[in-house]
Amino acid sequence: MSANSLPYIVPILLCLIGFHGLFFYDNLARKTAAWALFQVGTVLLLFQLTSAAGPVPRVLVLEAAALGFSVTLLLGVLCLKLWKKNKTLQGDEIAKRVK
Repeated sequence: MSANSLPYIVPILLCLIGFHGLFFYDNLARKTAAWALFQVGTVLLLFQLTSAAGPVPRVLVLEAAALGFSVTLLLGVLCLKLWKKNKTLQGDEIAKRVK
């Protein structure tokens, strides 16, 4: 591993942890936290890949960050509403109550 690839390890690890959580957690709050980790890792990786010369890539990274933050906020609101209604965020228990 070269010294040039070291700054990319943390964002890639955040992406991998978040991606794992999206598919393997059953609790909706944990899935929301995993989504947030995935988005933070993606934004950090994109931010490190942009060059300081052009303003357009940084604007696109900020737009991706804003989109990721807004989706995370909406998922958090959904979790709060489901918690108030069902008193649980476990996916299998919510599915049983819906049937």
